[in-house]
Amino acid sequence: DTGLTALSSACASGSLANLTKLDLSYNKIGDAGITAFADAIGTSGSLRQLLIIWLDSNQIKDPGFTETSRQIASGSLANLKTLSFGGNNISDSVKDTCTMKTASKARNISVNF
Repeated sequence: DTGLTALSSACASGSLANLTKLDLSYNKIGDAGITAFADAIGTSGSLRQLLIIWLDSNQIKDPGFTETSRQIASGSLANLKTLSFGGNNISDSVKDTCTMKTASKARNISVNF
């Protein structure tokens, strides 16, 4: 989570504004790290070109997924097309609720589990 917190700071500063793909799979990211990342993507224009995020096979649970979905549904990551969370510990009820909210409010994003 410490590494993702540092990356989140770079995102929030706008240093990665032209990034189009981000693969953070298999990094043992937990809820604290993904929440820091979600806060960073809420910064206006921080990752404005991002199309795909892979967060597969980490240690993300319901709270981290919910916060990430909330930020995306609020309009962050305007160009995002694919969000992948496969192999994490997210309950089916949260998957259904957050996936529907994200897809309906945020431009038909494909959310994969």
